[in-house]
Amino acid sequence: MTCPSSKEFTIVALSRVEFSTHVPTFVDIYVEAMGYQESFKRNAIESWRRAVLEQGFVGFCALVDSQPAGIAYGFLGRREHWWDQQLRRGIREQYGRERFTPDSPAQRILDNYLQLAEIHVSPAFQGLGLGRALLSAVEQRQGASAILLSTPEVPAESNRAFHLYRSFGYQDVLRNFLFTGDARPFAVLGKVV
Repeated sequence: MTCPSSKEFTIVALSRVEFSTHVPTFVDIYVEAMGYQESFKRNAIESWRRAVLEQGFVGFCALVDSQPAGIAYGFLGRREHWWDQQLRRGIREQYGRERFTPDSPAQRILDNYLQLAEIHVSPAFQGLGLGRALLSAVEQRQGASAILLSTPEVPAESNRAFHLYRSFGYQDVLRNFLFTGDARPFAVLGKVV
């Protein structure tokens, strides 16, 4: 694939071992892209390494000049996951129990979805198509009927992340949702694939 700036990039599917081996580099991209402090890295590395044990794990890396410049990974959602429990709580709170019955569209999605846990591009390479290519790769390789993700809310959805997700057809599942332990509001977006 070629970036508009004439930079060549490649999207590589990662095995569980490859992903785990390179997690520190991938977390560096994450910390840089999200503007987190360096102290955040240790816990993130441990969490990301555990992700390879999840059923349906998929991981992709964007390489520019053979160096990692972007990362995306996900796995099948399960009721045992904290994120899934938070999501179900949010749907009940925002939509009420009557829209959360065993036959409801929300329940059918929650029974078979891929949680796109992370997708990040190093700031030096944002706007070049790497995020689009990573998301496309995830969508082609995932093994569920829907993909769900969360992203921090921003005014008027005015950032590259929202633009990317909307251009792929992701719709609102929850808005201005507060995950337990995080004061920032998030949007949860989803797409049936």
